[in-house]
Amino acid sequence: MKLVHLDGESLATGLATTIVEASVEDCAAYAVLQYNSRDAKRRLKHILKATVEKINDHSHNYISTRQLGFFLSDREMRSRIIWKKEEDGKVVVDINDAYKTLKRFPIREGNVLVSGHAVWIFRPIDPIQAIGERILTEATLTTRVDLGGNIPSRAMQFLGKRFLSQVSDLRKWVDKKEDILSDKTEEDDDSSKKEKKRHDNLAPKNSNNNNKKHKNRLEMEVKLLEKKNKKGGKVQREFLSTMRLHKIDNKTIAITTNPLVKNDRKNKRKSSLLSKNMLGQETTSIKISKIEKNTSKLEIITKLKLGPNAKNKEVIESLEKHLNTATDSSIFFMNLIGSKKVALDEGKMIGEQLMLRVRRRNKTKGKEEEVKQFIRENKALKEVAEEYPFFEPMLCAIVESSLKGSKVVKKKAECLEAKDGQTIGESLALFMATTLTGKHAIDEWSLQYPAVIEVFSEHLWLKPMLEAIAFKLIGDVGWGVKARVGIGALTSILDLVTDIYVTNMYWKDETQQGYFQASLASLSVSMVLQLWMTYAQYIKIGWVRVLRECLTIFTGFKPAVDAYRVASGEKQKKGQKVDPMFELTGMKCIEMFAEAIPGVVIQLMAIATIGKDENGDQREVALSAWISLAVSAVSTGFISASISYDYDTNPEKRQQTPDFYGYIPAQASKRTAIFGTMVFFSAGMLLIRCTTIVLLGVIGKRWAFVYIGADVGLYLVIKMLRGDFWYWVPLGGNAEIVSSIVARVLVKIVTDFTSIVRDIVDVCFFHHQY
Repeated sequence: MKLVHLDGESLATGLATTIVEASVEDCAAYAVLQYNSRDAKRRLKHILKATVEKINDHSHNYISTRQLGFFLSDREMRSRIIWKKEEDGKVVVDINDAYKTLKRFPIREGNVLVSGHAVWIFRPIDPIQAIGERILTEATLTTRVDLGGNIPSRAMQFLGKRFLSQVSDLRKWVDKKEDILSDKTEEDDDSSKKEKKRHDNLAPKNSNNNNKKHKNRLEMEVKLLEKKNKKGGKVQREFLSTMRLHKIDNKTIAITTNPLVKNDRKNKRKSSLLSKNMLGQETTSIKISKIEKNTSKLEIITKLKLGPNAKNKEVIESLEKHLNTATDSSIFFMNLIGSKKVALDEGKMIGEQLMLRVRRRNKTKGKEEEVKQFIRENKALKEVAEEYPFFEPMLCAIVESSLKGSKVVKKKAECLEAKDGQTIGESLALFMATTLTGKHAIDEWSLQYPAVIEVFSEHLWLKPMLEAIAFKLIGDVGWGVKARVGIGALTSILDLVTDIYVTNMYWKDETQQGYFQASLASLSVSMVLQLWMTYAQYIKIGWVRVLRECLTIFTGFKPAVDAYRVASGEKQKKGQKVDPMFELTGMKCIEMFAEAIPGVVIQLMAIATIGKDENGDQREVALSAWISLAVSAVSTGFISASISYDYDTNPEKRQQTPDFYGYIPAQASKRTAIFGTMVFFSAGMLLIRCTTIVLLGVIGKRWAFVYIGADVGLYLVIKMLRGDFWYWVPLGGNAEIVSSIVARVLVKIVTDFTSIVRDIVDVCFFHHQY
């Protein structure tokens, strides 16, 4: 079932499909007559009025009035339903607008006329493709409807689900029909029970006298007992189901599971623990599709009913257990693959499954023991561990994730011992604490050890496996993310606190009211720009998300939140304009452009023009002013260095543009030295540029504005002459001109004052990534 709708729009498109055990004629009859039956009129309460006007044996007009709810006006439909059976046995039911009926059936005042087009297609499945002597039909419903007016997304989702549920109602109708026929058959069997018994006694005994039709249907009844330990004892739940196997075509097999709901004696006997357990109902569909040789795709959809007393937590846990069928089956077959045949995506899945096993292990069992058992069960990992003795202790140390120092191990892979593997594995934790993502950490860590690179080159799937493990460790262990987020939050909040403190000092000093107003304006512009970017990023997700993100800006925790999302590997979600890494970089650049750089200029100007006191003596600069200036410069240098460092050490960036990225060396000690140098170099460049402007301002404010204007103006002119002025967002009109000017001025100011690598900001932030 799929539904496409834009919030606030009245137009929506939907698609639903299913397979039922019925003929195409029965399905078509249901689709044509479903709204005119007594059962439908009793069940579909939202249809206030319905009239059927027959045209001929293959078409009729359907006039209806429907209540939408959500405080929306009632909708009226004027539809013509036409059905036709084609030569290949397919039946098509077309439901389209019939505006000619408006004269005979006018729209009631206050109601809204709906425009829509729906098509039912019932395709018979070839009996050769079906398993057993069964009649199967594939039913597909496609619809496009315009409800008129402004329809909220939540309302459209509810209405679309209700309309597309006709497909599931068709399945229920077929199942109900089968139950009625089954009950009738049982009554007939009971009435002739004595006659059958007499004939059976007279007939010769034959052990092969089975119900062949039932056997050919490949249908079986399944009893599933689900247990969960709680503090108060054991909670048990029992599922009684009918499992059926369908062959859709030569490449697709479907398995359906439907609950046994009849309360006859036969089913009560099968539910042996019914008096002690809660009886649940499971409706599951599993689709297995062949993609290529030795590769299949498994899709599972399940619906559970655990009873009215089931808690939300119990429902989630039970649902996870049922959905784990897909994961367990893939892992079962994956464990049989040798190390030479594992694909890259399968390596990632092995890493995820290992971490899942470690997380769900019995608490009396250590992580190392669980990892060793997983290696023994997985054929590929077992082969690697047998080939390289250091691999198993290395993997155990990685999963243990204890923060220890990095040690040098330069031996080749075939020469390493178990203790060398443990040393290499223990060093990964430090890299996870100092890098942005798990992928960054694995890339930087592997460059320190030639043996690891050697193993990666022979078994390519091992790197995605370790990246998946590192990703889970960053989220589960926590200290790696906390270190990254804590540093970002500390520098940002400390800078904000010192700026507020100095601004308060300017406000209390009557001689420095101009600096107070300038500082307040700087903080306000920074807030406005960050709020604007947040609004553009999250408005399509909803106002609740926008307000929640804005709250992090006002509290100063926005840099920490963005850093956490990037470090935890969060992906760009539907409705967001850019990915988390782009958002993090953008917020940092706005903070430097509108807050950090102007703040340093203002503080230096206030120090340079502090003046004299009432007695004519030179006033001393407060210590807090110097501390605030140093914090602002260093925090700006840290932000600038972080952006350059993160982009340059990104494995994807280095692979895409190896001629530019890669100036930071691979060795950990050298990387630390380079990063520290970049921080203080950016801070020093910021102070030099700001001091230049302050000295010009002391001579005359006009000279400072001329210097800045000439510098930025010449830059914009060169951009125009090169044809590189327009910003990549296609806003159109005046908005595109404004956004282009703001983007170019921002990148110019930030790179000139912080010495951030210009190409990183210019290419990665202001040029479209595609």
